[in-house]
Amino acid sequence: MAVSFHLQTSKFPSPKKKNLIDWILLVAYQEQKEIKDISYVFCDDNYLRLLNKKFLHHNVYTDVITFDDSHDNKIVAEIYISIDRIRENTFKFQTPFLNELLRVMVHG
Repeated sequence: MAVSFHLQTSKFPSPKKKNLIDWILLVAYQEQKEIKDISYVFCDDNYLRLLNKKFLHHNVYTDVITFDDSHDNKIVAEIYISIDRIRENTFKFQTPFLNELLRVMVHG
C-alpha cells in the first residue's frame, strides 16, 4: 500500500498526512477496495487546466483529474487536485475547506 502526496503549489495548507492516509484507507476498506498506489498531486488552477487541455482536450478549469490504472479491486491512480477550485467550492457550497478537500479526494 502506498499513498503519496506531492505539491505543485505553495497555496496548500496541508492537513496532517497521516490523518488523510487513515481516512483514505478507511474509505477504501468500506468500499471493499485495496490501495496499491495512489499519488495525489495538489496544484493550482493553471496547472490542472493545462493537464485538462493536454490529455482530455477540455480548455476549462476543473477540481480533479484522475489517471486511473486500477484493476479489479486494486486501486492504482494519479489524482491531480486544484487547490484553487477547492477554495472556490468552499464558498460556493458553504462548506469547510477540509470537507471539500476530502470530497474531491475520494471523488478522484
